[in-house]
Amino acid sequence: MTQGQITNIGKLQNHRPGSRLADISKVQGLKKILDQDFESWSNFDNWITNKPAAQFIVSRAMQAHKGSKVDVRCDCCDYVGLAPEDLKMKNKGLSCY
Repeated sequence: MTQGQITNIGKLQNHRPGSRLADISKVQGLKKILDQDFESWSNFDNWITNKPAAQFIVSRAMQAHKGSKVDVRCDCCDYVGLAPEDLKMKNKGLSCY
């Protein structure tokens, strides 16, 4: 996998051309897992009780492993990153899922 294969984007951003969009707000229970402390959600074995979220993660990892670019969209901020066109926007997204 190369650097930049998976990126995080805000809810108002478009995904990169040719990338697959993964929207975490549409996966049942994923936000609840990610809201927990790092020790809880970083151990993937703990995810066994939430199969949809675990399947989502494995599927996105397989897409990236096979060479696809994946853009993960959160809904906690409008924009992630500070591209020139984003500098004038509000809610730049300093802390995202």
